[in-house]
Order: sequence, then structure tokens, then C-alpha cells
Amino acid sequence: MTDDAVDKSPLPGGGPAAPALHRPKRIEIETERFLIRGVRTTDIDQTWVDWAADREAMLMYNQKIDPEIAHAHFVRMALDVNGVRTFMPGIFDKSGTPIGYFLISRRPGAGVASFEYFLGDRAWWGKNVILETRAALLDYFFETHDLVKAMGYPFARNFASVFNYKAQGWIQEGTLMSHTVSVADPDTRLDMLVFRLFKEEWDEIRNTRTTAS
Repeated sequence: MTDDAVDKSPLPGGGPAAPALHRPKRIEIETERFLIRGVRTTDIDQTWVDWAADREAMLMYNQKIDPEIAHAHFVRMALDVNGVRTFMPGIFDKSGTPIGYFLISRRPGAGVASFEYFLGDRAWWGKNVILETRAALLDYFFETHDLVKAMGYPFARNFASVFNYKAQGWIQEGTLMSHTVSVADPDTRLDMLVFRLFKEEWDEIRNTRTTAS
């Protein structure tokens, strides 16, 4: 995505040098309602172009993608991921229709990964899609990628996204004040919030909810 991506997740700071990397198995996860798997270039169809044309949705996430180049833009995103440091899991309904995607950036040597997402299908808004799918991805990365800490950086004005982080048990570490420029108004700067989950915190959340159910 662009520098002002949805739920943009910059990874500030350094970290120890990463060990030798080996390409992991392709992400393929099934939840109660969804399929989560790496986006292929052949998945990029008119649905994705329509998402880019939804100006209201794009601006919610401080996005602006020209619909004329949207197909090429999303194809390039899919090609740029390497399955070691960067991942692009798509969210599909059980029929295989795409409804959104995640972008995950991982620093293997530091045990940290950032999670950002875009939910393009308005029919699924307000139906806990991100809570369900991100939970599955947190399980996957904590269990298979030696992840110690997950990070998220939603825009402060994106109230639905902020609500999702808090509802899932993420902990706010701080605020990045006036951190980026609004694509809708270059004279306006936007705050971003910093959320985190350590593995032990996620394990506790999972255990508590399992016990409660």
C-alpha cells in the first residue's frame, strides 16, 4: 500500500540481526466463517478495483488509490510480499469471495510483527470480521513464527478500528501525535495510536475466553 496505508504499521527501532531465514509454509487458515490465505495475483479482480473506488472507505483509512491503476497496484502488493518478513493474507468468505486483507510486517530477529488490515466489503462491516480473522492470525504467528510481540497502529480517528483493538484486548502503549498527513487535506495531520500484545498477554486472553465459554 502507500506510505499512508490502512492501519499503517511502521516498525520503529532496531533490533538484533535476524538469523538465516527459510520460507515458511504458505498461510492457509479456516475460521468459523472465513478462509485466510496468502493473496495470489490471480485473486485480484474487479472486486479489488471497486474497493479502491469507494472513496469514503479509502478515506477512513487515509487511503487514496486511483481506480485506473488499482488492479496493477494490488497485484504489485501481492508480488512484493516474501512470506518471511512480509505477508499479505487475504480474507475470503467460505465461497472464496474476497472481502479484505491483512498486511503483516515481521522483524524475525526482534520477534516483533505489525498487523494492518483493510476490510473492503461493506456488507461485512460491523460483523466482527477482523476480531475473528486477526485472532486466527495471532494464534498462527505466535505459534509458528517465534513472535514475542504484535503491534498495531490505527489512526486515532478510525473509531471502528480502535474499538476492534480494545475489544480484542490489545493494550495502548501511546500516541504518535500528528504522525502523518491526511490524504483528504494536506494541511491536516493525523494522530496514530500504538497498540501491542505480548504473547503471554494473548495467551491469557485466549485462556480466559476459553474458560468463560
